[in-house]
Amino acid sequence: MNIDEHAPQDFEICAMENKDQSARDESTGTIENPLAGQVATERRLQEAEQRIEDRMSAFERAMLRLTWAAVIISLLSGLVFAGQLYEMISGATATDKLVDYSRTQSEAAKDIAQASSDFTDSAYWMEEHLDDAASAMQDNVDTADRNTKTTIRNAQEAFRKEQRAWIGVLGTAESTGFTEKEIWKVKVIFFNSGRTPARNVQTSGMYTTSPVPLSGPFPKQIKQLMFRPAQSIAPQGSYREAVGSDYPAEASSVPQREGQQTLLSQYNLIKNKQLFLYYFGILKYDDNSGRHHETQYCISLANPDTKEAGFCDAFNDLN
Repeated sequence: MNIDEHAPQDFEICAMENKDQSARDESTGTIENPLAGQVATERRLQEAEQRIEDRMSAFERAMLRLTWAAVIISLLSGLVFAGQLYEMISGATATDKLVDYSRTQSEAAKDIAQASSDFTDSAYWMEEHLDDAASAMQDNVDTADRNTKTTIRNAQEAFRKEQRAWIGVLGTAESTGFTEKEIWKVKVIFFNSGRTPARNVQTSGMYTTSPVPLSGPFPKQIKQLMFRPAQSIAPQGSYREAVGSDYPAEASSVPQREGQQTLLSQYNLIKNKQLFLYYFGILKYDDNSGRHHETQYCISLANPDTKEAGFCDAFNDLN
């Protein structure tokens, strides 16, 4: 309600009451005391002012309440807006973080996918090469097994060779004969340098003459060799083979006697170095493990005057 609208009405009421009272006074002819009327008028004015003040105070209080309510609502609205702004900023930051996290996860997923693909490729490669690896491993095992066996065989062979009998020609001795009535006789010395005896010994010997020097006998002549048993040869022991002599326990064969007669008939040619005389042969034996071996010899009448013997350039080997 507007205070200005009520105030004129109050004044109009008071004026009307004053007029009515004046009319009554005039009609009755009664004249009141002017001071009393003034006091009544002032009192009414004071009451009217008081009512106006009361009405004004209520209005001010209502306006104050509305102002405070507006301030509070403004503050609350500001807080709500600030909260929304904070949420928006926080939401934007969180969204950026989520985007970054999502991007990181995506990249990690790509890395994992690539690693998985690489692993799959590696698995395929391993599967494809597994047989090759197994074959290579088996080859390595086989190679190692062969190497081990070879090493063992070599060690056994080295030990066997170290312990076996080794028969070689040590030299010649007791060179005699070589006259018009006697052929040249010489002994070939065989020596066992091994650590075990030579067993099942057999010897052979032949002669040949040539108008030119020879390095050794011909293969056809070697095949004509005939063997006879001989004694075993102990370790570090020797055996002497008499070449050009008849063996006491044996009778001379027809070829032997014919051979001796041929040499006697060639005495002057050999003496004058028109023919060269050679003795050759093979000694066969078994070592301690039963393996067979042979030792060759070939000697010549190097000096007919001194009856000195010499070795041929070939056919003086052993195994």
